[in-house]
Amino acid sequence: MLERIVYDDAGNSIESFTQWDSDREIYIEGLNYGTSLAVHFYNEHCEKAYTVTPSRISNEKIKVTVPNILLTEACKIFICVCESSKGKTKTIQMTAIPVRAKKRPDDFEYSDNSHIVDLRELEAEMKQLMSESSQAEQGRKTAENERVTAEAARKKAETARDTAEKARDSAERERITKEAERKTAEATRVQNESGRVSAEKTRKTNEDTRVASEKTRVSAENERIAAEKLRNQNENTRQQQETSRQTNTSQAVKNAQDATKEAQDATKDAIDVTERAENALQNQEQLESTLNEATRLKQEVSQMHDSVELAKEQVAQDKQEIEETIQNSLLAESEKILDSVKKYLERAEALYSSMYLECDGETPYLRCVTPIFIDGATPQVRNVNIGVDFDGGTPMSRVLAV
Repeated sequence: MLERIVYDDAGNSIESFTQWDSDREIYIEGLNYGTSLAVHFYNEHCEKAYTVTPSRISNEKIKVTVPNILLTEACKIFICVCESSKGKTKTIQMTAIPVRAKKRPDDFEYSDNSHIVDLRELEAEMKQLMSESSQAEQGRKTAENERVTAEAARKKAETARDTAEKARDSAERERITKEAERKTAEATRVQNESGRVSAEKTRKTNEDTRVASEKTRVSAENERIAAEKLRNQNENTRQQQETSRQTNTSQAVKNAQDATKEAQDATKDAIDVTERAENALQNQEQLESTLNEATRLKQEVSQMHDSVELAKEQVAQDKQEIEETIQNSLLAESEKILDSVKKYLERAEALYSSMYLECDGETPYLRCVTPIFIDGATPQVRNVNIGVDFDGGTPMSRVLAV
């Protein structure tokens, strides 16, 4: 049991009392006191202790008056603070203060201010307190041993903590290094991303240009198809005119042949008439008649010959006109076809000059390259042979077709 410091009303620690003092008030503190308290006073000459009820100042401080009877002797005064609960009394605090000897004043008047308790009960309680004190001391030693063990464990833990702290510092330095590397990689990634975005913008611009060129090519192709249709129409017209020319030529040749046949028949008749005239020389009348007939036949033959010549000239003129018409028609259609082909070639050249090839150094997951189509076929066989197809897509989607 630990002794507590006793104070006077001025807050000074009381080391001793003086003999023949009276009504000395003391203050005791240090414990969390209960509700039922009593303070026992005695010295070595007492058979019973004096009981005084204290005044509570706070939960940890009480005030009590020392019995005057004990201040009449120059002996050490023992002070015990007891707590009562459920019919049991327990001493929770004990201290001893000596009384310094002094002659009795001639005007001293004694006044009793205490109650008496059995000293044997107090002695038994003191033994119990001493036993509890011994147990408390043993507990203190055990606690001290536990404290020493805990201190060793603390030092061990402190060593482990220092080791962990060093490992943490090393990990922190490594983390800082990796963070710097991560920031560098992030900066590189951002730079690459900026380049990728710029390349993507360029690709989109080129793609827009390609789409516009493709539209121009489609428009040119449509115009070429329209020109091809017009050429076919002109070709059909030419074929019809050629058929008509052949028909007219055949008819003119037939007419010329018919005229020639008629001229040959007329010549034959003239020969017959001449023979008849030679045979009929003896008969003048017959001769005159024959001569008149021959003259008439000669005139008819001359007229037929003029008709044949006119027919020949007409046939030649018709033939020349037909040939000029066919030639002019062919020249006009050829000029139109050549102009259409020239326009188509100019547009195709502009379209081919707008083609591009983009080499992207990104990852396969970010790569986006616009395919390029090179048509190596002619307009007449384009629907059969698509030419050469280069696909510049990603490695997962790249197709090379020829």
